[in-house]
Amino acid sequence: MSFLDVLLAFLAFYPVVTGAAWMVGGVLFRILEERSALATPPGGWPGVTVLVPAYNEEQVIARCVQALRGVDHPDLEILILNDGSADRTVDVATTRGWPPRTSNSPGGSWRPDI
Repeated sequence: MSFLDVLLAFLAFYPVVTGAAWMVGGVLFRILEERSALATPPGGWPGVTVLVPAYNEEQVIARCVQALRGVDHPDLEILILNDGSADRTVDVATTRGWPPRTSNSPGGSWRPDI
């Protein structure tokens, strides 16, 4: 067997062998190391508030709220910060079954006294 034959055999089988090694390693990691379910921490999960800034987002706010409702968290609050939209952003966001809390700030002014 010449050097060229050995080199061609190496180049032909190297991707197959390394691919098989990666697949076996992935399966072993899944079986032995990766946790399947998270345990609830002592005292329960902390609350999470998601702030969604919105300005004239009538076309996309419904999909955004729907995607956030799909988050698997026991104590999730969605707060939509409407920055004086001229369209129906607030109406669309609150008419999707479970309404998120909305904060209207006409003119986009921030007031620290609220």
